[in-house]
Amino acid sequence: MERLMHVGVVAEHGCADCFRPLVVDDKAMCAAGSKPMFYGMSVVSGEVTAKVMPLQAGGLAILQVTPYPWGEVEAAARDHRRSAEQAQVPVGYGSFEGSLNALVMIGRTGRDLTRVRLHATLRALKLRLAGMDIDFSTGSATGSHFIEMMRVTPEGRFVR
Repeated sequence: MERLMHVGVVAEHGCADCFRPLVVDDKAMCAAGSKPMFYGMSVVSGEVTAKVMPLQAGGLAILQVTPYPWGEVEAAARDHRRSAEQAQVPVGYGSFEGSLNALVMIGRTGRDLTRVRLHATLRALKLRLAGMDIDFSTGSATGSHFIEMMRVTPEGRFVR
């Protein structure tokens, strides 16, 4: 049983084909009476995983590094959903991350962007966006320490 759990954790790489060994192990563990909980990093697509992995197990939780795109409180999330709907783009963590990156990069750097200007802008950047603190002003190349654990439903929806 220990080997099966280890394979389940190692197999999570974000592509559907990587989950095929996980599906077999999940079924074997459930048949043996175990109800394992699987965890993944933000590169694991919850929507894809729910389709290829029968969530008979204890469930699936994914650590996200981008705020919840379906929230009603943050204006950035509401604006993103409105823009995505108009562009007929599915709303998800990947599209919201891209939207937030664009807000930071385009909104702060201006039109005539040069490498020097980009570096200077980022080194001075400190703001709160979509409930997430972004701070490059400390000299660190890591601008955010945001992390949120989300449960994935059998239908591929994210639940807080």
